[in-house]
Amino acid sequence: MTDMKIFIPTRRREEQRTWKYLYEAGLNDMVRIVCDEDDRKRLEKQHPEMIFCVTPESVSGIGHTRQWICEQGPVLTGARYVLMMDDDQQFYARKTEEDWHLRNATTTDIISMVTLMNELARDTDSPMIGLSARQGNQNYTEQIVYNKRIHNTYVIDTVAFAKNGVRFDRMPLMEDFDTALQFLRLGLKTTMVAKYAWGQRASNAAGGCSLYRTNDLQSQAAERLAALHPDFVKVVIKKPKTGWKNLEVRKDVRVQWKKAYESGLENA
Repeated sequence: MTDMKIFIPTRRREEQRTWKYLYEAGLNDMVRIVCDEDDRKRLEKQHPEMIFCVTPESVSGIGHTRQWICEQGPVLTGARYVLMMDDDQQFYARKTEEDWHLRNATTTDIISMVTLMNELARDTDSPMIGLSARQGNQNYTEQIVYNKRIHNTYVIDTVAFAKNGVRFDRMPLMEDFDTALQFLRLGLKTTMVAKYAWGQRASNAAGGCSLYRTNDLQSQAAERLAALHPDFVKVVIKKPKTGWKNLEVRKDVRVQWKKAYESGLENA
């Protein structure tokens, strides 16, 4: 297993923006839409070019879905590295190596972005390779950074994932934070590509986690993450200018990623 495949978990999402960008970049053969049978039937009619991995009925929720991808993705595709992307994204690239300002990514940029993430997964000892979010990308002066906040788009080395007993299914939400912290606390660095970035039109849009994300569940997830990683996670109240629909005021977390990694090195 030396290759990488792209997995897009989706549930009741009408517009498949991420897939569209990858398809237009000629990457469809790498992409697997991960969904239940009902979504497969619906999406296959709309997009016969899509390639699917259908989850069993027992797999429910994003944490369990990501766990299933890491366990079954290599079995179904032969790929050691799984690049998971949320289904509602668009992509950006920095204007130049010296200019951190972002522009819309071209198809060539998207191909280069995926290639770079594949190379980093294959050629480094980092088990989790993330893509920078558009918001906050300007905070990184370098094009590759380490032990930062990773979510929404990232590669997992499924061999390192299984070998170290890391799991996605411990959390109903914030499962990517939990997974990154598990790696970091083992002294395994995470890597982020800041040369490119992902963005979304709106958070908590119809479909996906918005089907079950509530204020109560968000609060439970924040508290659980802090309980699992008490030395590195603090629960905070957030009221951002552009909040999630119906969760404009919510419990969230502040994470000390670097401190978690340093503690892992000390305990290794």
